[in-house]
Amino acid sequence: MKNSGAASGTHSARPSGRREADDRDTATPVPVGERVTVNLSLKARDALEEIMALTGINKTDSISRALVVYAEIERMAGNGGSIYCRESPDGDLMKWKIV
Repeated sequence: MKNSGAASGTHSARPSGRREADDRDTATPVPVGERVTVNLSLKARDALEEIMALTGINKTDSISRALVVYAEIERMAGNGGSIYCRESPDGDLMKWKIV
């Protein structure tokens, strides 16, 4: 009589990427991004093109990073914080405000 994998407590190898029904409840969920469609103003489109040229990062990653930075700026401003920058190492500090 053949020994079944389930009865013996051993499992046969299965092809990569396939899961059996009993694995579904215990598998770790994989984070999934969200697909969105946006209509950019001409100024925003030009800024995206500039970001891509300066960094070599694709559109999706450039937009994702920009949203993360914007959320952080809004969080800081909401807590009474401020953002300062300078255009050159010896330039004057300028306070940024997003309007």
